[in-house]
Amino acid sequence: MRTKLGNIVVNQGALAKLIGGEIDDRPIPGPVCTAQMAYTLSLLRKEAIAQLEFFEAQRVPLTKRLSEAIAANAVQDGDTDEAKAEKAKTINAAKDEFQKAVAELLEVEVVMSTVGRIKLSRFEAEKISLDAGDYLALEWLIKPDLAAMFEAED
Repeated sequence: MRTKLGNIVVNQGALAKLIGGEIDDRPIPGPVCTAQMAYTLSLLRKEAIAQLEFFEAQRVPLTKRLSEAIAANAVQDGDTDEAKAEKAKTINAAKDEFQKAVAELLEVEVVMSTVGRIKLSRFEAEKISLDAGDYLALEWLIKPDLAAMFEAED
């Protein structure tokens, strides 16, 4: 399955509720389900962890570079207003560069070779219950094979 790295990074909370894990250092147990679904979720967890580790490996040097730019341009006693303005400009440029690099990283397409989209009907059959926000966050992972409970009007 192909998806953007940002889908995994930004939706870690919803993923943790689905596959087990931690949110804010609180352990979240995975759902109790059949062996087939448990195996499917274990593959998803393995792939998600690998992608999150890849993200962190790329993000850490970016953060270090930003921290170094901030430290190198810290305002010192006796700096003129012009020097302070120049340092602020340099720091803002470093922040913009960091944000741009992270945004580009989140747009990277990743391949999760052992995982495919999970049918919504399997969630229902397995009695896996998530809230509406979690389903929305995991939209990239869920194949909607059930009809909505309302009829769209023109």
